[in-house]
Amino acid sequence: MTTDADIEGCKTFCGVSVNKKFKVFSFAVTYFFAGISYALPLPFYPQVAQEKGASLALIGFVFSVYELMIFITSPIFGSYLEAIGPKFAYVSGTITVGATTILFGALDMCPPGDAFIVLSVLIRSVGALGSSSCRISLIATGSAEYPNNITTVVSILEGALSIGMLVGPVIGGILYSVGGYGFPFYVIGGLNITQGIFLYLFVPVPKQIPRDGEKSGSLVEVIRSPLVQVGMLCTATGSLALGFIDAILAHHLEPFGLPVIYSSLFFVIIPGSFLLFSPLLAYLSDNKGIYKEPIVVGQFSSGIAFLILGPSNLLPFIPYQLWTVILGLVIVGAADACSMAPPFKCILVGAIEVSFEDNMETYGFVSGIVSTLFSFGNFVGPLVGGVLVQELGDQTAFTIVGLLYIGIGFIDIILIIQNRRAKKQRLNECTNLIEQ
Repeated sequence: MTTDADIEGCKTFCGVSVNKKFKVFSFAVTYFFAGISYALPLPFYPQVAQEKGASLALIGFVFSVYELMIFITSPIFGSYLEAIGPKFAYVSGTITVGATTILFGALDMCPPGDAFIVLSVLIRSVGALGSSSCRISLIATGSAEYPNNITTVVSILEGALSIGMLVGPVIGGILYSVGGYGFPFYVIGGLNITQGIFLYLFVPVPKQIPRDGEKSGSLVEVIRSPLVQVGMLCTATGSLALGFIDAILAHHLEPFGLPVIYSSLFFVIIPGSFLLFSPLLAYLSDNKGIYKEPIVVGQFSSGIAFLILGPSNLLPFIPYQLWTVILGLVIVGAADACSMAPPFKCILVGAIEVSFEDNMETYGFVSGIVSTLFSFGNFVGPLVGGVLVQELGDQTAFTIVGLLYIGIGFIDIILIIQNRRAKKQRLNECTNLIEQ
């Protein structure tokens, strides 16, 4: 007999109620503002910091500490999300992001020297705590409330974050030119706080899926799942690619002698390609149940893209021209769509297969894992890119990373085969128990 719940579960995301779409839209706006807050100071903070006596290395640390703090705190927020309360986590996190953004705007009134650097790091770190709490709770809540549209929800939220990070420097530069250093932070910080109050007043408390028994399994237990390993590898390497390219793309384009306004447009290609291909990946994952195969395709595509971007000596027929750089970046963006949302579903399904319950605790746990690995890749990617390019040159650096992705693609295939065998073995064991 088919129930109303079954019919509801079969609907695509386009078929859900207006109220549910409103909730996802509210979450996406929150992600968008968080992305703007992260990237807002990029165009002008370095200049102000240098005037305050900060070295380039310290300025780099001020920016990288954001991802480092998310990497450290994500497992904590993910593990204790149910105890903290999802709504409290994303409301307080959003308001914290807004408050620290405003405080960052007051740094130009700070005296130069160590005090300026220490306050910059502290404010940026607390802002990262708020962002970590907000992002993990929103993804966990969205996934728990839309279990048949997990990939779609994650794609929407990650897409909103990407757009925010993309337009953040532009908005920051415009507002800085209009009102000076503090004005961009006051405006965007105020919008974040307003959004946090909006979430508190108008977005209902997330539904809680009741537990069926004892607390779910441990991190060690879930990592043993080959399917979880596939998702974890993809998340970490996907964000590493973004960090790698962000760090060295401007240097890679220098031989073309492009004006800054034109070279900056190249940074739009990856997010644009990601947004273009994300709906297709969400459709395949949520409606067709195809979420493992795109991960493998994404890994091989990333490998090929990096070989093209070099261009690698392994592909002597690929010239070093603007069109090949554009082609490589488009492929990276498409591959990035494969490494964002599908791995979340991969890890979630793998966790449930190894005895985790289908409840908010598990969604928070998985969200914490994904956020940790994504921040790890964003933190390590620029470091790896800088070292490889400095020591070995562009061509060799891109070749090494490209071959790394191709190798991980083969590892993913092996892990997926292992998961199918393990799943078949569990099914046979259950059949034997029933027959006995």
